[in-house]
Amino acid sequence: MAVPATGILDLTPEEEIRRACEALVGLIEHPETPGIRRCFTPSLRWKDGSID
Repeated sequence: MAVPATGILDLTPEEEIRRACEALVGLIEHPETPGIRRCFTPSLRWKDGSID
């Protein structure tokens, strides 16, 4: 099933990406910083339940 290209879907605003990158750099530079580390991977879920 093909999805027509009708525009750009911006799921993550530029400011949010910048903050995430700054947080990642902080964790790399200071690995002793306490906190929960999570990784989110975007995906598309179709009506039939299949995932791309």
